[in-house]
Amino acid sequence: MGGDQTANPFLSLNTPPTRPANNSISFMTGVGNYELTRTMGLWLNEPNVRVSGKDYATLTTVLNAKFNPWSVDIAISGTDGRQFSPDLDESNLISTFVSDLSRTTYFSFYEKND
Repeated sequence: MGGDQTANPFLSLNTPPTRPANNSISFMTGVGNYELTRTMGLWLNEPNVRVSGKDYATLTTVLNAKFNPWSVDIAISGTDGRQFSPDLDESNLISTFVSDLSRTTYFSFYEKND
């Protein structure tokens, strides 16, 4: 067979191999607390960032695995960036989990007055 069997032969920006298949990401619905609407809950059924891949169990056995891509655990926090709390004001720091970067980013909210 030869080669690195853990490397995925297909790469795509739309569906990278490290993302959950079929967009299987868990979100909070906001029931009981509207501030949690569209807040990300799990990624690959984990509360911290993990990427899917392959790993060798033996010289000839390759298994599915999940890896931490960073040197420390990164907790999944923030919304998906499509919906936020309706009562934001300039004291709010908005956290958004960017799935393509596997990182949480932070934004300041301000209201533009024309």
